[in-house]
Amino acid sequence: MITKEKTTNDLAGEIKSANSAEEYLTQNSDYLLRQDISQVLNSALFKANLSVAQVIKRSGLARAHVYHIFNGKRLPSRDKLIAIAFGLGLDETETDLLLKKCRFSQLYAKDARDAVIIFNLSHGRDVFETNCDLESHGFELLK
Repeated sequence: MITKEKTTNDLAGEIKSANSAEEYLTQNSDYLLRQDISQVLNSALFKANLSVAQVIKRSGLARAHVYHIFNGKRLPSRDKLIAIAFGLGLDETETDLLLKKCRFSQLYAKDARDAVIIFNLSHGRDVFETNCDLESHGFELLK
């Protein structure tokens, strides 16, 4: 769904061998962190071949709020971005990449709550099953 990421070392090597900064930026635009979260999300939406309405239904989030996030009128919290990742049908690796591109911390297996989310992502569960699992372990829900 989301473009496979080049490593930081790959990119560092390409910077050094590029003929210009413009050439590097143009050739690697898909791998660079962006501040425009709506652009990142809309790209993921396009690659997932889904509508925002479908993502809303699958994410369990409020309709207006998600539309505002996709339109760039509101910034999502990390939890809302994770719920949107579920709505987009992303796996753990794609969710981490989405979080990273939007400048949020990736899921961390040593964090118990994140571990529950990782488990559910890696087992193809949806956001509703994940929230049940989070609740059963006494963690805050994705909302």
